[in-house]
Amino acid sequence: MTTPNKSFRSQTDVNTDRFIFRIQREIPTEGVELEQLVHNNQTAIAQTQTDEERLTERQEFQERRKELVEKLFVAATKVLTDIQFQIFTSYFVMGMSEPQIASSMNVTQPYISIVLTASVKKIKKELRVD
Repeated sequence: MTTPNKSFRSQTDVNTDRFIFRIQREIPTEGVELEQLVHNNQTAIAQTQTDEERLTERQEFQERRKELVEKLFVAATKVLTDIQFQIFTSYFVMGMSEPQIASSMNVTQPYISIVLTASVKKIKKELRVD
């Protein structure tokens, strides 16, 4: 007898998902393809795999995603200034809007936009992603 598969997501998982969603719009990574694969084949996977196999696959997916996020943050810490990193994390990790960041830092929204664009460009260059 199998028990229903109950999914409990930690706040870290939710924050990671939010970060991945926002950053994928700007910096394509292998995680995008992995996410699409899981999403597109979700029904087929559910029908053909046991609970243990799904759990193993999900854990491997989460581990790969964590590795990609870690690479991204290592690159960000290498190439971004303190201000750029603060704005980058406020936008992509904490989910703040450009106007919210601008207000909290007492700068203009266009400045935040310019800094975010430059930050993404620097990270792409460091990761050699185009």
